[in-house]
Amino acid sequence: MSTAQADCGDVDGELDRALQAVLLADAGAARAALVAVEATLACDDSHTPAQLARMFLLDAAVMSFEGEESSANLSFRAAQRLEPSVWVDALGPRMREAYERAGQEQSEYGTLVVQASSDWDTRLDTRWVRGEERVPAGLYVVQITRGDDIGFGRIVAVSEGETHTLAPTLPTSPSIDEAVDPTESGDAVSSEVPPDAADDSGFMWTLGGGVSTSLGTALSGTLDTGLQVAEPAVKVTLPVELGGRVQTASVWVHPRIGIGTLLGGKYLYALDDGVHAQVWAVRLNVSAGARLSAVDVGGSVGLSYPGRLCARGLVGFALGEGPGFAELRAGADLGTGGRVEPAAALMAGVRIR
Repeated sequence: MSTAQADCGDVDGELDRALQAVLLADAGAARAALVAVEATLACDDSHTPAQLARMFLLDAAVMSFEGEESSANLSFRAAQRLEPSVWVDALGPRMREAYERAGQEQSEYGTLVVQASSDWDTRLDTRWVRGEERVPAGLYVVQITRGDDIGFGRIVAVSEGETHTLAPTLPTSPSIDEAVDPTESGDAVSSEVPPDAADDSGFMWTLGGGVSTSLGTALSGTLDTGLQVAEPAVKVTLPVELGGRVQTASVWVHPRIGIGTLLGGKYLYALDDGVHAQVWAVRLNVSAGARLSAVDVGGSVGLSYPGRLCARGLVGFALGEGPGFAELRAGADLGTGGRVEPAAALMAGVRIR
């Protein structure tokens, strides 16, 4: 739908009319009001998550009345994602049960690619995003804006395990009246990724921490001050890491630098002037791998100073729909003197674009 075609009306008023029609079991009137709400997406970007959640909730109610349970479930999930508290008690306990059940379902991820020139910005469910976003499968509101102009606004379905490319024809001047309806141009949605689209994921900073452990040999030594120090056999470390992740639609590379504090002892290492000990270690590593649906699979190699080379396999996954992520790493450390220590770590953090 182009901006020129859109009739920006009273969003809350149309939602109230849709609710009254649903309560009166007037599906035709409810759908007409919801169509009017959807039309505003192409000429107004001030919608709140609660308004969009009400739109999806009432759409689900209409489809549920008409027996379209699978479609209703998609809209229920969208409403839950945007604002779970938007529920209307008058819809009744049976529909409430379906609403809560939809919110508890876990869906696989898909990828949404929006192709627009750099002077246009993309909003996904009211939040700003980059040109490519990996999201749980479902229904989303996508708007493409430039200042006060809106070149595109509609509801988009993202399927599990697929990449959807959105390539609307946008105005070349600030006048939004020149926008072209992408559904008429035939290039609105494609299931194939153009050659350049997969490379648009770009760079993001990462910050994380967690717990790491390795199983080796207990060591002891005497410092030049005469103090006896010990390194435990089971080494439990609390690491903190800062990294920079570069990713495309299918692969990623992630170098990191960090520091870890050893609990219950000190790392021992020898220099020409004798034995030394410290409770912290500097960590440098580079990991790389592939994106398999909602899961990152790969490996990493690195150095932990003092005295260890590290190799890990890892599995990572997003924590919900926000920037959070978690990683499980397992492998081995090679210590001084050829000591091999099995090691594992559980890390969590955030990705910042």
